[in-house]
Amino acid sequence: MKNLRKLSKRELKTVQGGIPMCLAGYFWCTFEKKCIPVGSPCGLID
Repeated sequence: MKNLRKLSKRELKTVQGGIPMCLAGYFWCTFEKKCIPVGSPCGLID
């Protein structure tokens, strides 16, 4: 993971289809407005 370069602010704001791009294995959580790992609950807590 050390070889991943930091994304610039502009890159972090890149949107495709209105949804910000997340790293592989992550998805955009609209409720939390951030990328969270696939399989994690997104704003819906039982």
